[in-house]
Amino acid sequence: IATNTLLKAGAGSITLAGALTCTNVFVDAGSLEVLAKTGGDSTYVVTNGATLKIGYSTGGGYANTSLQLYGEGTAATTGLYLNGGTSYNVSAGVVVNGAPTTIRQYGTGLAGFGIFDYNSNPGLSITAAASGSALDPNIQMISRGYGMVVTTAAGANTGTGDLTINGPLNVAGSGLFKRGTGSLLLNGAASAGNGGLQVQAGTVICGTANCIGANANLNVSAGATLDLNGTSQ
Repeated sequence: IATNTLLKAGAGSITLAGALTCTNVFVDAGSLEVLAKTGGDSTYVVTNGATLKIGYSTGGGYANTSLQLYGEGTAATTGLYLNGGTSYNVSAGVVVNGAPTTIRQYGTGLAGFGIFDYNSNPGLSITAAASGSALDPNIQMISRGYGMVVTTAAGANTGTGDLTINGPLNVAGSGLFKRGTGSLLLNGAASAGNGGLQVQAGTVICGTANCIGANANLNVSAGATLDLNGTSQ
């Protein structure tokens, strides 16, 4: 194990009440809840069958919030949880691998996924093997600076959504950028604060009325697709 590394093993649960200082965290089994972090963020790896609960908001700028998540199916209650009322800066990238998974909220209030600079790392990425993954209705897309990026590879569920966002878009600035050849299904009504939807590659499918937002700028690049899917926007 590398220096400055925390390995969570065994089927039990651990809650870290003090501030985590380790640079690298591997959650190999059971459940680990981290309530606070100092010295920048950690690089996390969550294996299939394990659970990580992030109970703090990460810092701004190009935060070192790299996270590799290995799912074991969308119905499984293992995986990644974000505490309500917090926002997770994914500027170093969160990648969902393996089987599809559902990223969940716990506690009270909406949790948020955000990125600082949409020209840097891809934010939230779904691999082809993780096609069919979802975010629960209490997780919203936000901006930690200029926008937010979601990248989906084309997989088994491209026709219906390689990733489903069940919560609202609430991305200030330039809005949400959809990249990658796969599809994104938007099942939540967007906030009035959502700045835009930029469909740069693949397909965005509207699953409900007003999934884009009444005040959002809309741009669909050549070769990309926006499927209104019979909804009113």
